[in-house]
Amino acid sequence: MLTTNQIIVIIAFVTLMIMMPSLFVMSKKNASKMGDCLFSFPKKPSLTAIASCVLSVVLLGVLLFRNFGYLTLILAGCCILAPYMMAKDSFSCKYYGVYEKGMIVPGFTVFYDDILAFPVFELPPEEQEHYPKEELVIVTNTKGKFSVRFASEEECNKVIENLKTLQVIK
Repeated sequence: MLTTNQIIVIIAFVTLMIMMPSLFVMSKKNASKMGDCLFSFPKKPSLTAIASCVLSVVLLGVLLFRNFGYLTLILAGCCILAPYMMAKDSFSCKYYGVYEKGMIVPGFTVFYDDILAFPVFELPPEEQEHYPKEELVIVTNTKGKFSVRFASEEECNKVIENLKTLQVIK
């Protein structure tokens, strides 16, 4: 007969095994909603995200055979949340880019209809030079203000050029 701790761990393990493939499917679905890709800047999944998933499974294995009392529930919850937060971006990283209807950038999927402003481009040119060249600040209606950091200045400039051709940045 299973103990309460073992049931908690089994539920966490099943949740983890359902969540990971669903994140992959959701990332692909988000990319298909965006239309055709105009400029892509894919990244490799981070080693930290992969390690987080593996360590969560290992910790769940330990929790299955050891009784930590109420701490089991907390650790099982961490074994679900940590890989979710890490894998959410890692599964969508191959879809990073500028699309017809929006952008998929690290941490965010943004439709152009939701973008209110690009604050840096509203400043005079001499003040724009004080901001990092590999960073783009975006203000949206639903997600608020956030900045996207690119790998290089060239990558950021290509994204800005594509946004200007789509007349998202005026």
